[in-house]
Amino acid sequence: MKNYPLYPCKHYEDFKAFMDDTVRTHGSKPAISTFGADGAQTTRTYEKFASDVCAIAEALFDRGLAGKHIAVVSQNSYPSIVCVMAAAYAGGAAVPLDVEATPEAIKAMAVFADAA
Repeated sequence: MKNYPLYPCKHYEDFKAFMDDTVRTHGSKPAISTFGADGAQTTRTYEKFASDVCAIAEALFDRGLAGKHIAVVSQNSYPSIVCVMAAAYAGGAAVPLDVEATPEAIKAMAVFADAA
């Protein structure tokens, strides 16, 4: 069996450093494309995505939720992706919960996960 060289891999101190480097590296390139109910495509650049993530992360910091488990109750969508990434950016972890679950089940899962 042939030995191939490993791909070089950057190491980051934290998720914020990863996001900052990604924006520096890819900036205005397309990052995420989504489709609306009408089928219209919306594409966000790495800069726009990072800006949205930072805005939500700042709100988490302002509310004292940095470093905590953050419940995200949402359908798969751009805003849910932003919220998951913002939780990581703020030093916490996202806890995705099933939007179709009953309110009681959502509450029970959030309590079990110690999610805010």
